[in-house]
Amino acid sequence: MSADDENRFRPKPGRIRSDTPRAGKTKSFLTQAKKIARQQRQEAEAALQQSAEFVQTETGLPPEFLIHEADSPRAALRKVLTEDPDIKIVVLAAATGRGGPGPLVGAIAKEPQKYFPYGIYAVPEISTVGMSEQDVKEKKIPYECGIARFRETSRGHIMGLDSGLMKMIFSLKTRRLLGVHILGEGATELIHIGQAVLNLKGTIDYFIENTFNYPTLAEAYKIAALDAWNRMPLAE
Repeated sequence: MSADDENRFRPKPGRIRSDTPRAGKTKSFLTQAKKIARQQRQEAEAALQQSAEFVQTETGLPPEFLIHEADSPRAALRKVLTEDPDIKIVVLAAATGRGGPGPLVGAIAKEPQKYFPYGIYAVPEISTVGMSEQDVKEKKIPYECGIARFRETSRGHIMGLDSGLMKMIFSLKTRRLLGVHILGEGATELIHIGQAVLNLKGTIDYFIENTFNYPTLAEAYKIAALDAWNRMPLAE
């Protein structure tokens, strides 16, 4: 590097910048934070006071106010329960509007399961969970289906079943189960196995590698999975 380059990159007196905040600016930030915290506490106290009037009118008992600061609603509630062993039951009120159950309930409760089964108690029974073939096609997901007929199971032979079937849909890319559809005896009972695997993000390998009670209609899961597996490319 030449002498001219060294002079060019050398800091000049009076032009050095510092990223360290000034003391006055830091004090201003702290003052603003305290002001916001004070305002939030006032809003919380006003909301509690409004609720307290309703509670006292309905029960005739004055409620006790507790306002805690914590990293999360769950941590604040745990702190209250730890400090007061006399609390035996906690009842969390939930809203019924479009805004959801509220921040406290939402923070403590877990996210609901994504897939729920549907059952039609006709003759024969019909039950389904997850995506249909039409759903998969609309989302342009490469898939493969497997079908098992109840007459192919040993339990079906014992029961003398001539009808009833199960269809399972799997993703070719991830090998995950996408949907289960059952028509026939005990459909609304059998569907819960598929529901569990769907919500746990299970793959076709679960049905291939596990053993089902014999003789049961649940054996249809393994038969349908093998039917799909025979047409799917080998996993990489």
